[in-house]
Amino acid sequence: MQSLYPFVGETHVPRPELPPKLMQRVPSRGSILLLIFYSLVHRCAWLILRLYQ
Repeated sequence: MQSLYPFVGETHVPRPELPPKLMQRVPSRGSILLLIFYSLVHRCAWLILRLYQ
């Protein structure tokens, strides 16, 4: 964690066991699901705006 926060040093105390699991699991599935979700929301909003103009 000191390599991620070199400028803060030991004053920054991260939450225990949360950052490693998030760093392992977020890029694999979470980012893909978020991209799919935001693309669907963006497309639906674009279609609604096209219909109501």
